[in-house]
Amino acid sequence: MTLYEYKYCPYCVRVRLALGLKNIPYEAVAVDYADSELPTRLIGKKMLPVLKTVAGDYLGESLDIVKYLDENHAGPAIIASVRQAEIETILTESRGAVYGLLAPRWLRAGFKELESQAAQDYLRHKFESSLECTLEESLAKTAEYFEILKPVFAQLEALLTHTETVDGAISYADIVLVPPLVNLTLVKDIPLPDKLKQYLAHWAEQTGVDLYYNQAL
Repeated sequence: MTLYEYKYCPYCVRVRLALGLKNIPYEAVAVDYADSELPTRLIGKKMLPVLKTVAGDYLGESLDIVKYLDENHAGPAIIASVRQAEIETILTESRGAVYGLLAPRWLRAGFKELESQAAQDYLRHKFESSLECTLEESLAKTAEYFEILKPVFAQLEALLTHTETVDGAISYADIVLVPPLVNLTLVKDIPLPDKLKQYLAHWAEQTGVDLYYNQAL
């Protein structure tokens, strides 16, 4: 299998979680962030992740890929969750602060997908437009974003019924919750509560997904 991805993309991390849980070998291909031709050729639009299956099919949409992997490969089952929608709502409502913290740091973190000037320009334009400020201004708002996210983290922590899972068993709630937390470890001194840190550490160990504490900015 081949996973076409941006390593920092939370939707791509969802797929890596499933691949890791199922212990499925795969090749990861980092796609230049400004490259619209490749994903468009594979699935008809500029969107990642894209998974090339062993049969040679190309799959898009992160949760559809996770569903495919869950239904077609051995390993821990990923169950439905009544908390998934609530978690998605919380994450959507807080995405301004999350991307405000992450976008300027992604440019400085050395991701292969952002090596080209075109990729850096594309990211800058995309997030400066959505954040309505420059990435330098966004970086300067780090403390402000922390204050916005502290109650969000408390909400998410309260949803965990177990230190290792949201529901007491691996579910789609975990698949949507873990990726943004993984990305936020790139932010130095991010105020994650201990329970969320333990939860994240468990998932990193179980799936092999990288955390960024050692290169936090």
